[in-house]
Amino acid sequence: MKIEHFTAEELRLLLSEDQDFRRAIRLFACYHIAAGKQPQEVASFYGTSPAVIAGWVRQLNDEGIEGLAADSQKGTIPMPGEDRQLSLMEIIGYRQPADYGFHKRYWTLSCLTKLLLHESQAAYRFAQLCRFFRNTGAKSKARWLS
Repeated sequence: MKIEHFTAEELRLLLSEDQDFRRAIRLFACYHIAAGKQPQEVASFYGTSPAVIAGWVRQLNDEGIEGLAADSQKGTIPMPGEDRQLSLMEIIGYRQPADYGFHKRYWTLSCLTKLLLHESQAAYRFAQLCRFFRNTGAKSKARWLS
């Protein structure tokens, strides 16, 4: 038997774009857990991690079947674009925290988190900010770690 008009990759992409199918896959994975299979076994079958399977089970328990729908609002907020990152670097390099109402001698992650939240209404995770400022080449941890 052979599929003639689609490659396996094209079919996989079509399936991954179908929101109802993605919910059904997540529900079926939860079914396997309810039937007594181990998360590692289910994760291996679906090509994901046990943590992802655990997240699907948690979503099902907390929100019901609707919780398994693919939701673009969940997850980590992407870091600001390159223009905004350059602007932040200018603020860190040439402005003082006091210029923005902070009572600190040096920029801290706490100050920068509050500044980003105030300016962009986005709450970034601590690890994201650590990675961002580490990648900027900050010379001294004392200057940017709280």
